[in-house]
Amino acid sequence: LSSPDEIQTAIHAMNDGTVDRFLIKPVGEHQMRDSVADAFLHKELADENRQLNLTIRSANHELASSNRQLQEVLGRQQRLIDDTELNLSVVRDALECIPMPVLGLDDRGTVAFANAEAQSLLGTNTDLLGCDSVVALPELAAAVRVLYEGQSGRVTLEGADYRIQWRHMGQQSVSSGKLLTLRLDEQAVLP
Repeated sequence: LSSPDEIQTAIHAMNDGTVDRFLIKPVGEHQMRDSVADAFLHKELADENRQLNLTIRSANHELASSNRQLQEVLGRQQRLIDDTELNLSVVRDALECIPMPVLGLDDRGTVAFANAEAQSLLGTNTDLLGCDSVVALPELAAAVRVLYEGQSGRVTLEGADYRIQWRHMGQQSVSSGKLLTLRLDEQAVLP
């Protein structure tokens, strides 16, 4: 650059980012070589930055897509959980409405469910849920122990005879344990 107008133009070009640097005449060979090497290095770094920027944008797009897919899966899972909870609530309400005592025992013999009829018959003043059936309901536990699945037996509770039956839970679900039903033995009541 030799004239003041050229210097002013060069300064504007540097401010705009169009020009990285300018050399003022006379330029030595060493200075020219360093400037050209710096320009190539600058170009390589700019190209590498562009490539990294593209890689980052691509990764961000993939991540956003994966997040959308995960949100969809989580949404479906939440709907399934909500539906299952609703179904469980309906089943629990249905069991509550059965006009006979129904008990659910887990694998350890702990009372996991007692409908209102069972609670009324067996609970006296105690909530049966969480009780060990052998301790809280010894006559019932003894009667269940000697019966095979589906076999009907008899037990006397609160002065009345009941027919008792049990079935394994978990054959069509993930639950386990036994479901017990008690029916007032009509034959024992007849004169």
